[in-house]
Amino acid sequence: MTVNLTPKQFRDALRKGLGRAVQHVHNSPSEMVRDDLAHACTHFLGLNLQEEMDSRAGWLFSMIEATGEPDFYRQKVIEAIEQMSDSPDDTETFSELFSLLAEFAVRGDAELLAIMQRHFETANVPYEQNFGFYDLFRIEGLDALFRLLCREWERIRDDETLWAWDDAIKYAEDKLGKESVHAALEKESLVSESVRLYLERLHRQETERLAKTAERKKMKQKPPPLPRLMELIDGLDKDCPPETDWTDDTFRDTFLRRRNPFLQNGRLYAQPTPEELELAFQQLLATADPGRQFCLLAVFVKETMPRLKPRLLSLLDSPLHLLRWGAAEAFGRMSDPQVRAKGLELIAKAPDFGDWYLGIGLLENNYQPEDESLLQRTLDLIPVGFDVHELHATIMSLIDLIIANTECSFESTLLWVYENSPCPHCRSRSVEQMIQRNIAPKNLLGECFDDLFESTRELARSASQ
Repeated sequence: MTVNLTPKQFRDALRKGLGRAVQHVHNSPSEMVRDDLAHACTHFLGLNLQEEMDSRAGWLFSMIEATGEPDFYRQKVIEAIEQMSDSPDDTETFSELFSLLAEFAVRGDAELLAIMQRHFETANVPYEQNFGFYDLFRIEGLDALFRLLCREWERIRDDETLWAWDDAIKYAEDKLGKESVHAALEKESLVSESVRLYLERLHRQETERLAKTAERKKMKQKPPPLPRLMELIDGLDKDCPPETDWTDDTFRDTFLRRRNPFLQNGRLYAQPTPEELELAFQQLLATADPGRQFCLLAVFVKETMPRLKPRLLSLLDSPLHLLRWGAAEAFGRMSDPQVRAKGLELIAKAPDFGDWYLGIGLLENNYQPEDESLLQRTLDLIPVGFDVHELHATIMSLIDLIIANTECSFESTLLWVYENSPCPHCRSRSVEQMIQRNIAPKNLLGECFDDLFESTRELARSASQ
């Protein structure tokens, strides 16, 4: 497949992780892609909107190899990481540079392995206690595990409250076998005090954890009865702060960041009766307090509302984003012409109304084929530079809508998601839906063979068999 992109299109493809970037490199003189590819290798361009996103390093390295100029990019990566602190503010770029070093080192580059080892020893990457381990393990095996345990002991040794984690050990066990890893750790602990002390703390913590697990298991044998829904609702009078001049931030802090029994995964109350749901519904109708409205709406995020009173739809116009979200989640469960009409009204407000995409969720159980033309016109109005998080929320809502309406094609919408998604995972979901509907263009599937995301590549391979 011959793919030639403009510089702007190439930069866009590099940022999103589209396979056309790889194919463009294969079909272009090395000097034409050099600056943009070097920038992508030394600055993290992804967004990490979802945890499922793959590392970009292997994908970038495939393009480095295709240029025939690995030494040029090797030097750029070395210069970039050597200029960064080992306690970096830009942790994503630091991690990507380290992973690119590994791509060179795993092919026998001893100099870059030494650079990796040096940075690994001194790295202090926030929220990543295993930083660098998986890259280094590809090259060093168990030696990488020993290095990690020594580095981690230095971090936790003076604070008994900090935990020793065993996920790296389990990873090594999966790769090399449990018995061989345990034997190697036992042997290493005889010569490395850091490894020995780390393992001792790990053992103490594991003993404490097992004791607590046994206690919880004992308690679960006679679990206390779950409260009734109305007991929790009655408690709102004492738990809900009085009405105040809420802002989005203060409302979110009060009603979302603390434990909310109505929004937890699974029910924290007994299966409600129709009578309890009716009482909750009546209380929702009766209150004008935003906090109480949000908590009562949260009941109907899990339980379908008994019926719809049109005036409740005005909650979708609240000045508080979280209240609008709760209303959309609750009403989106319902199949009702009024909900559909409100969904279309919100979509028609785009892009002037920031939460217009909540209207997409209202169509989930109310969609009609003729709605696609309005949806597509609205998507075409989204401006360049639109807030990436709002764009991501829009795309996730679109995919949920599409999955809920399997009888509809959504061909143009799915193609729009593929082209515009800033998230490789959401792009993969759009490809999956196109394949299931038998509407995936052949050239699109050909491009997916070189996509950043392994799941997308696997979809293309499976579809071509």
